[in-house]
Amino acid sequence: MIIPKNIWQAHSFQCTCGQVHSQPIKDISITKGALEKLGQVKENLGKTYKKGFIITDSLLYELIGEQIKASLDRGGIPYALCLFDTPSVLPNEASIVRILAELDDTIDFMIAVGSGAVNDLARIVSSRCRIPYISVPTAASMDGYSAEVSLLVLNGIKKTLNATHPIAIYADINILKNAPAKLVAAGFGDLICKKTAAFDWRISNLINGESYCQNTVDVVDQIVERTTTNAMKIAERDEDAIKDLAEGLMISGIAMHWVGKSRPAAGAEHHLAHFIGMKAMMNNKPAHLHGIEVAVMTLVMIEVYREILSRDFETININLAYENSLKKDAYENRIREVFKESAPQIFKENEHKIFGKEEWIDHGEKVKKAMPQIKAEIRSKIPDSERIINVLKSMGAPTKPEELGLSKADLKEAILYAKEVRNKYTILDAAEYLGCLEQVAETVAARMSR
Repeated sequence: MIIPKNIWQAHSFQCTCGQVHSQPIKDISITKGALEKLGQVKENLGKTYKKGFIITDSLLYELIGEQIKASLDRGGIPYALCLFDTPSVLPNEASIVRILAELDDTIDFMIAVGSGAVNDLARIVSSRCRIPYISVPTAASMDGYSAEVSLLVLNGIKKTLNATHPIAIYADINILKNAPAKLVAAGFGDLICKKTAAFDWRISNLINGESYCQNTVDVVDQIVERTTTNAMKIAERDEDAIKDLAEGLMISGIAMHWVGKSRPAAGAEHHLAHFIGMKAMMNNKPAHLHGIEVAVMTLVMIEVYREILSRDFETININLAYENSLKKDAYENRIREVFKESAPQIFKENEHKIFGKEEWIDHGEKVKKAMPQIKAEIRSKIPDSERIINVLKSMGAPTKPEELGLSKADLKEAILYAKEVRNKYTILDAAEYLGCLEQVAETVAARMSR
């Protein structure tokens, strides 16, 4: 297994998979006192930055604003402030306009202080205005601090837009350990899903020939195991456990840079989380933290994997599976029923979906042929649900779909249609071609609704 010695700085290396992997973020620090680096950007980042632009919310500014300003003052770096006067920020059009309105020509770098939304906003503005930004995470709540995309709510619909990565990430353990419990639980949820995400990646590799890197999977798996082993201490705010969690999430983000896609970090469990988030928005229901949704949906996917991989694939009739599948008109009608106003977005995401009989059956046979190897490789590696449940409970986090407001029917619908949310092949797609997705959805939804 290859792990670059300079993993916390920009690097590139020749991997055993045959590809050159790179990571462009100049400086990542996850330690006590990391905020001090804000005043040292000229020395650490190799450029004479003249004026910063702090983006944060009122609660965080009250808690750590003085520390951030003091660090910049010690470095002789002037700054302006974009302060959202609420304890939470929405990553929508109004917030983007607010940031743009307060930028001026003297600002040459931004500082995003917060977790998901603030960083999504900084990424999109940084990308469009070509002003670099530094991320200051305030919770080990996600693996997206190093991301190059922004998850925004535009015209009431969640959309992922290409953006840019931060030039540096300064995560202060003294701040992370005091984050709200629900954010820490969200971070754990966003980390433990990596095992099922890796399964989905390998499945697409075996069925579709998608490029795959075992070294990347092994690096991420190692940090997941290390974090999970000490996870019960996370709820106690043990500094080493919090650091392990933060490093695990950051390495997951670095792994996405290495392979140029989200495969090491997100699979069908993320599709499910996105789906239930979309449905909540459609129905004007409160959404849960993304990482919390991912945690519960990872437990769902563990059951999905167990259910599918328990089957005898030799007995599956692909021709019959095709006859029972939704044909193009029926599929489009169902998508309109399920996704409503978001249906056009779903159609665009799935514009290459297979409907022709010959092509459908040909792919189904490829799936059937690959499943024995998939079963042999993956079945023994399916994570222990109870281990994950115990950690989530120690943090006071949900562990059942019903705790997210999902009925049996809601969960079944999610298992059936979440795969349409992203054009990324997973075991849910494979199950559709095997003709067993409906039965799997019914069985798992019933099992998890008891």
